[in-house]
Amino acid sequence: MTTITDRIYGSEARQGIELPCVVYEVISNIPFNTKSGMRAFQARVQCSCYSTSYEGANTLAIAVRNSLADKAMGTYGGIFTQGISFEGSQDFRDEAEQDGAYHVSCDFLIYFNG
Repeated sequence: MTTITDRIYGSEARQGIELPCVVYEVISNIPFNTKSGMRAFQARVQCSCYSTSYEGANTLAIAVRNSLADKAMGTYGGIFTQGISFEGSQDFRDEAEQDGAYHVSCDFLIYFNG
């Protein structure tokens, strides 16, 4: 993915940022509680891939998916996870006519200990 772009931002990218870029956001963070307390979390993370063309946004989304999908237990980005699964993607072609950026989002579930 970093061969396509190294512009990766948490939560939001400023307007006018150079494309292509990826913006990731935690959509939800659900704890799994046991009698002895909180033991694990399931986080839904959305990665929004932006480019000046639909093909560019789609290529970037595929690279993000290939980088993150179906990862086994391990440490990724300094966080020990029990696994990462790809949950689907969505195209946003209508926005391109408004701001000149094409957008494809990818959703992932990340399982990790608390």
